[in-house]
Amino acid sequence: MNAQKVLAGWTCAALALLGARGAAQSPNGTTLDVVFFDVGEGDCAVAITPRPDPRVLVIDGGTRRDAADAVGPYLQARGIDAIDLLILSHAGDGHIEGLTELLRTFEVREIWDPGPSAHSTALQAFQSEALAAARTRYYQRFEDQLVEHPTADVDDAVTRRAVLGIPETFGLAELTVLHADDAAPGPQGGEDPRASCLVVRLAFGSQSVLFAADGPGRKPRQLPHDTRAFYTERRLLDLASRDPGLLESTVLKVADHGSTLGCSGAFLDAVRPQWAVISCAADGRNRPHADTLGRLAKRRINVLRTDAADGHARTGDDHVLLAMSAEGLTLRQLDTNALLDAATAASATPQQEPRPSRPRQLIRPRPLRGGR
Repeated sequence: MNAQKVLAGWTCAALALLGARGAAQSPNGTTLDVVFFDVGEGDCAVAITPRPDPRVLVIDGGTRRDAADAVGPYLQARGIDAIDLLILSHAGDGHIEGLTELLRTFEVREIWDPGPSAHSTALQAFQSEALAAARTRYYQRFEDQLVEHPTADVDDAVTRRAVLGIPETFGLAELTVLHADDAAPGPQGGEDPRASCLVVRLAFGSQSVLFAADGPGRKPRQLPHDTRAFYTERRLLDLASRDPGLLESTVLKVADHGSTLGCSGAFLDAVRPQWAVISCAADGRNRPHADTLGRLAKRRINVLRTDAADGHARTGDDHVLLAMSAEGLTLRQLDTNALLDAATAASATPQQEPRPSRPRQLIRPRPLRGGR
């Protein structure tokens, strides 16, 4: 049986329970939920931090149909009418259109955009809705917000700052920007819109997820172990070389749907995930690639992928629901109906006191740690 079939076996709709890794612990009785939506060969993830200070993070949105059929209904079933932070990892098909739909449906308080990309009607529509929704909280070129040290006046929308590699509080979780380049070179020179992307890591206690966007690790025809090219993975590895362990994550959202251009051995060894989630389609143009699946299998990284139950060009069968807590993490694969049932059940639990109004600054930089 080949590596692809072996790893696809992990995608049965079963519960997987892992022990917590590391010393830090999340608050007892609370979970941070992340859903990786089955949006075919696109991307969409929603994270909801625990009570008593819940925050909602959306990274990419799939297509308009995905947003209307699954993502929006999931948020509504959870009782959510506002998104605290919306991130466009890059302006590719299957990433941006669903976000535009969500902007028309939900209040959105802050938006991160990696910056200039190839002009398209979809991008123009997104930018128009983003400006209307978040105004000065729409950071259209997020690289401009990165500084060596955070400013004291973090409540000023115009001077919002982030520090590459330094975690910021996001509810009871921590969010770290790892890459925000808006001018990465492409294989033939010029810019590669996939490499010009936002990569972030979300941590809760000892559990964490690295969202690798679609950032490629190498050029076409470059050997998988060679990461010398000026690409996203090289940037990430350079950052981690100055801060060992920075990339380590319990779960890796695999870049570029598992194409052969990503998931180099060096990158996987730096992240050291226990699980990998691949957003892909049944007719996904040889993505995930057998070489990528082989590198994951060699390191005994468990794989969940969103096409295991798909028929031809069919989506919506394999949403991955991840729950992180002090006891460890659980991963389940659910179809849309089961996912919405789970969301309704979660929203039916006793509610916390209404959140008091808070300053517009939603994510506050933490004090710099020694040696950073």
